[in-house]
Amino acid sequence: MGNARLDWLGTERANLGPVAAFLTSRRSFATVLAGLVVSACLSPTLPLPPPSRPELTGPDAAGNVRLTGRVPGEARVSALNLRTDLISGQQTRADGAYDFTIAAEPGDMLAFWYTKDGTNSASLVIAVPGPASGAGGEGMGGAPASEDDTAGDGAER
Repeated sequence: MGNARLDWLGTERANLGPVAAFLTSRRSFATVLAGLVVSACLSPTLPLPPPSRPELTGPDAAGNVRLTGRVPGEARVSALNLRTDLISGQQTRADGAYDFTIAAEPGDMLAFWYTKDGTNSASLVIAVPGPASGAGGEGMGGAPASEDDTAGDGAER
C-alpha cells in the first residue's frame, strides 16, 4: 500500500505527515490564522510625512486666510488657528488639491496637517503674514514658533 493508511471504514487515505496533518485540523488552522492576525496588528505603522507648506493668501477684508496646495490624494486637510481654536479644512479628491479659508489675523499661528486612512501627518505651524510681509514673510517656513518669538519677526519678547 505504500504511503497510505486506512480510515475506520477501510478506505485508503494518503498519509500526509505530521505538519500537513497539523495544518488540516480546523483548530490548528484557526490558531495559526489568529497568530498571523495578531502579529500583523502589532507591526508598526509608518508615520505620514508632514505636508508641504501651503500657499497663504490674505487675510482678506472679511478676515479670512486662503490656504492652497496639495497633499496625498483622498486625504482630509485641516488647519487650526491656535489663537482662536477655530478649525477649518476639506476632503481632497484623488489629485490631493485643496483650497479653503480660515478666519485669521496677521501674526496668528496656524497648525496645518492632513489625515489619510485614519492616520494624522505631522503638523506644520505657520504664521499668518501681515500686510507688509507678504506670503514669504518670517515664520512661513513651517517650523514651530518658539515661545520667545510668537510674532514670527525674530525679536525677543
